[in-house]
Amino acid sequence: MPVSTLKNLPLLGNLQTKQGFVSSVPANVETDLVSLVVPGGSSFVAQGGSATGMTSAIFRFYIDGILKEVMHNAWTDRNVYFGTMEKVPELKIIKITVEHFSIVAHDFNGSLFGGIL
Repeated sequence: MPVSTLKNLPLLGNLQTKQGFVSSVPANVETDLVSLVVPGGSSFVAQGGSATGMTSAIFRFYIDGILKEVMHNAWTDRNVYFGTMEKVPELKIIKITVEHFSIVAHDFNGSLFGGIL
């Protein structure tokens, strides 16, 4: 990334990583994988997230209930990555959900990245 681009990024005062793990996720049900509520009196710069699981699945990235990005992993690479630089006001929810279509339940995990301003 060029230095000029780095200078334009907001300074993140308190870097945050929120991780989540859900075991035995049933098929055909959109399930919350990890979520973060922006603390009162602050705002949050969402930088994205990542997710993975033991089977192929559809992962959705939401900010305040608005779908921002949809990713699908594959048998050859079970990881997905979301990227954004969106300022989120206080008390809004950022989350990643998962939905798979396997005939058995599977385990999934995910992480959200960003910083409190």
